[in-house]
Amino acid sequence: MDVLWLDEWRDPKEQQVEVTSTAFEAPAKLTFTGRQYAGQARLRKDASPGQASARVTSHHGQSVRTHNFWIDEPSIADDITTWSTAKILLAMTAVVIALGGGWYLYRARRLPRK
Repeated sequence: MDVLWLDEWRDPKEQQVEVTSTAFEAPAKLTFTGRQYAGQARLRKDASPGQASARVTSHHGQSVRTHNFWIDEPSIADDITTWSTAKILLAMTAVVIALGGGWYLYRARRLPRK
């Protein structure tokens, strides 16, 4: 999931902040992108939908703030994994190769031989 943090009193020398939450698999490192901090976090598989809290450590460890966020119900799209997508692409590639090979053999038989 995307994690964004807008720090109105940002230290110009601070390029990263850390966000921790019991809902995350591991702490998220957010990098300053010119307007806000942005990064990625992985939700734990057992994280239940509803409100959760996150701790943002900034200003070189001198500032720790706790904020709440919402975990939505999983959608059917969340059930489609990268492997499923890869299998679909592999199957489509095999079909294209088979059709291309069939077309090549068909054309090779119809062309007159010298």
